[in-house]
Amino acid sequence: MGKILCERHGGSPIAFVCDHLAAEVCAQRAVGPHAEYVVELDGREILRHQYCPACVERLGLPTPPRPLNFEERDLPASPVCARCYRDAVGR
Repeated sequence: MGKILCERHGGSPIAFVCDHLAAEVCAQRAVGPHAEYVVELDGREILRHQYCPACVERLGLPTPPRPLNFEERDLPASPVCARCYRDAVGR
């Protein structure tokens, strides 16, 4: 997994989230309900993406979430600091 250079946490793991969740994380606000989608390659997890309900609907993502195959990985997602994301989820 790659790293992102965060102003608050320095070099940190990356979380991939929709633009709506990214805006909340960057503003240091609590994120609302969201769904996690795992992307797999040959049955192994390679990525996790987080999407708010509006993006789940707009993108036509399956509900409830199911693992996505590698060909479905090209979904729009913004990289954010995983530590900032974790903090926003815990608010």
